[in-house]
Amino acid sequence: MNQSKKNWLDYASVAALAGAVLILVVLNIFWGQHWIDSDMAAEMIFSQLLAEEGGLIASSNWYYSTEFRVLYTQLVMGPLHRIFTDWHVIRVITNVVFYVMMLASFYFVCKPLKIRKRNIWMCALALFVPVSEAVMTHLQMGNTYMSHVILCFVTFGLYLRLCDRE
Repeated sequence: MNQSKKNWLDYASVAALAGAVLILVVLNIFWGQHWIDSDMAAEMIFSQLLAEEGGLIASSNWYYSTEFRVLYTQLVMGPLHRIFTDWHVIRVITNVVFYVMMLASFYFVCKPLKIRKRNIWMCALALFVPVSEAVMTHLQMGNTYMSHVILCFVTFGLYLRLCDRE
């Protein structure tokens, strides 16, 4: 394959990924309020409570019914509640921060595998394409499971680095 075709594919892969992320950001800005359920609302309320109390992880005034999440959206939303009052702005910024963290964690996995950057960006594109309504609602727009995906990528990336040392 000649160099100009390789360059075109490199640019096209980055442009496709950037386009997918941009579409998600636009959806967040203009229609994000349509992708919210009681769990997502509860996380926003919890984040605001933590901001008011000055905490980041736990509150003495909040009781979970089924789970307690430590590395979750409140780590981003809580500090944002101290800066902004508009919940929609807080949610959009939180989602964008998590999109960037997901891309970084995915790259962290791919780096020790020595995958070409073009292929990394094309595979990362799959993380931002809504393959189902559930993925769109709970991963990409609702940010319900984004931290879980990020933690999996980071854990696997660390594992790959440990295997590489041996």
